[in-house]
Formats: sequence, structure tokens, C-alpha cells
Amino acid sequence: MKSAPPFFALRANTMNACSPKRESIAIAQQTWVCTEGPHPKPNAQIVDVWLQERTPPDRPLNFLMLGGVPLVHRELLSLLGEDNIERDLYVGRVFGRGDKLLEDWVTARGRRRVILRGVKEASYRLCPDCGRILYSSHDDCYLFPAPPPETAIFESSLFGLVVTREIGERVLAEKRARKWRRIAIDPLQILDPPPDGFGVLPGTERGFQ
Repeated sequence: MKSAPPFFALRANTMNACSPKRESIAIAQQTWVCTEGPHPKPNAQIVDVWLQERTPPDRPLNFLMLGGVPLVHRELLSLLGEDNIERDLYVGRVFGRGDKLLEDWVTARGRRRVILRGVKEASYRLCPDCGRILYSSHDDCYLFPAPPPETAIFESSLFGLVVTREIGERVLAEKRARKWRRIAIDPLQILDPPPDGFGVLPGTERGFQ
């Protein structure tokens, strides 16, 4: 009998990712986004973003095309737990068209980042600029090694979040109740040894990047 998944991946089920305001791109490249990825630099923490859109088109989860920063609606944020948010996330501001602060949306970057790994055509390389692992496959569906138990929320390598089973089941129940169609909630197992054959990726010995 298959065991219950210890983690869930939360990802935006959208074709309408948000575009950064043009004037903000150069500032982002100078501060928090790696120009080779583009993805957030390893030392990036709280990130404020400016959008071309009036508001993110799909809720409760979206992402910024520049750097893949998760954009989280407060309806979803409230399900993650205040203590978990304070301990595990960097929470920033989101500005819409006309530089209007969007009170219902935040950026949510994990203090720890995990790589969703797969099997089909799996590969990875190190970013030549910042050294971050850039992993890709056609079926990202498991974790290895196991993330540390003291963390409940991680940033994922696929522009979303990875959460514990307790949080994931709470979000899944709310998704059904609210009929959220634009968030995918995928179970994640810890597979040891990892089927991609790569073993422990450089810099992930503690279960996160």
C-alpha cells in the first residue's frame, strides 16, 4: 500500500503568468535576479515586484515571469499558518498597473528552496553566474534528499511552493470548497535512491538549496 505523501507541491495552473513593469526589470537585474537564469540569486530575500497587469489574472497563486517569483493571494497565504510564514518565508509587496499597491497579493519566497526532481530527460547544470543548480525534467514529481522536518514551507524550483502534508491537505480542502481552478496541488514522495540517477545534487546535502 502506498504511503501518504509527506509533502505537496503548490503550483500555478495558469497560462497567464505576470509580466514585470518594464522600468523595474533593470533594477531587478541589479539587485535580486540572476541574469543567466533568470532566477532569484541565492542571497535574495524579500522581493517587491511591479506588474504590467492591473492585478494577477489567476488566483490564488501565480508567478512573475522575471525570476519565477511566486505571487500568493492572501486567501491562500492565510492557510499556511502565521508561525510557518514568519519562520519559513520572505514576504514582499506586489504593485499593479499605475504603481498601485495590491493589498490582497504578496510575493512569497522560501528561506529554503527545494528541487522537484523527475526521470524523463532529467538533467542539471550549475548557473555560471550565481552557482545555483538549474534542474529540468519532463515529469517533476519527487524530492531527494528529504527536506529538514523543522521547515513547513519551501520555495520550489518550479515557481511555486512545497508544503508539508498537513498544510497541503488544508489547501486541498479549501481548493475544493472555493472551486479554485488555477492552483495545482501535487503529492510529493521522497524517493531514495532518486530515479534520475544523479544522487545528491551539489549543495543539497541538507535537503534544500
